[in-house]
Amino acid sequence: MNDGNAQLVNLDRADSLLEVNPHPPTVTHWPENDRSIVMMHYDRLPAGAVPEYRPQGHHVLTLFNLSGAGLETPIDRQDWLDGQPVSLPLQVPGVGFLCPDGVAHAACWRQPLEATSFCLTRRFLDQVSQLIVGAKAPDFIPRFGLYDANLYHLAMVLKEALSSPQPGPLGQLYLEQTMMAMAVYVLRTYGVRPQPPGPAHPLDNSRLRRLFEYVEAHLATEIALPSLAIALDLGEFQLCQAFLNRMGLSLYDFIQRQRQRRAQLLLQVSAQSQEEIARLCGYGDRSTMIHHLGRSGAA
Repeated sequence: MNDGNAQLVNLDRADSLLEVNPHPPTVTHWPENDRSIVMMHYDRLPAGAVPEYRPQGHHVLTLFNLSGAGLETPIDRQDWLDGQPVSLPLQVPGVGFLCPDGVAHAACWRQPLEATSFCLTRRFLDQVSQLIVGAKAPDFIPRFGLYDANLYHLAMVLKEALSSPQPGPLGQLYLEQTMMAMAVYVLRTYGVRPQPPGPAHPLDNSRLRRLFEYVEAHLATEIALPSLAIALDLGEFQLCQAFLNRMGLSLYDFIQRQRQRRAQLLLQVSAQSQEEIARLCGYGDRSTMIHHLGRSGAA
């Protein structure tokens, strides 16, 4: 994949999305004026491909199989970000990805799938961030293989609200508050502090993305700090300090949160036993998983 020729997708032009994916959505939310969040939902997107495109002025959040029906067999799908292949497990409902503004993305798949995409504009996220914390919205790093029960439920509620908005002032208020809830959650959970100017930061956006991918790929095992530091070509202390500086929490707490989010989603939508889910999330056994989820308030 060569991202040098990526198609620019701008929400000011409704046909720009159809140029990338010619299949008409089953349900769409594309307001004439306020395009804070644009939604495209496909009940059954035929097997095919999305040529390389680059979001312009918005971030793309896509979740698969929001209907909740389990997938009997994994979807054969391949994605690329900025020309680099990435894996996206689709065995359970609600798994998805976040493609930030300006990042080139392409994909191909060989079976029909259900997909829901939300385009969140930079302008809207900046407005929400200014309202909540008095500052511009944080940066975003590409995230693939998102297991997040909270995001899954917010997406289902938002999809319903955008698909069939209720009339009158109360209906409009409900829609606005639902959009706000999604924006606040995405900002709080997936935003990262801007890369400091000046000399290269040890944990720049490229390394931070590699770190996210490493953690997601190794959650089922013990993630050893020395191995992670070697993978990122950083010293252990340097990595821990740089991560705290960029993310505002410790690396250990971040890994625990990722385990908890994966466990919460699998416990709700997967037919696997609690023992199997515990192993998939790196807890080893059911009792350890329940202990950690109880400490986080998620049990």
